[in-house]
Amino acid sequence: MIGLASALLGTVRHSVQALTPATLCVLSGHSVTELFTNHPAFALNILQTRVEEEQRADVRLSLLGRSNAEQRIGYLMLETFDRLRQRGMVNGGSTCPFPLSRRDIADATGMSRVHVARTLERLRDQGIAIIQDGVLVLLDRARLTALTRYVPLRVAVGRRALV
Repeated sequence: MIGLASALLGTVRHSVQALTPATLCVLSGHSVTELFTNHPAFALNILQTRVEEEQRADVRLSLLGRSNAEQRIGYLMLETFDRLRQRGMVNGGSTCPFPLSRRDIADATGMSRVHVARTLERLRDQGIAIIQDGVLVLLDRARLTALTRYVPLRVAVGRRALV
């Protein structure tokens, strides 16, 4: 949800950029308090989404200090793949869209673009995963999962107001 901080705190300290075509739904005409009061299920969905995002952020922070390059990038691959699978966006059993550039991956993993390029090459040469033409292919998910010690986050089940 974009702008929740602004609605609640009066300020936003970040910007957002879509990497793929996106649809934006602007909520206007109601205060956040009124919206939450009148639609408690919607408020709960927002809270669940924020808690899940916080858990993901905590994991990513711990990866920065405790993991090597393959583990950081591999975790990003697996997490992205699973989130897209939850939304029905996985093509076949082991491929999904992955529009992140090397720069985006570097920013997400705290690495340089050169280090990202070398790491992606190692993952490809080991037959674990490939990113090519905006598509991620998990060649050996079991090995990548073992390498990264990836454990999917438990997410709220059911229809969600936010994705």
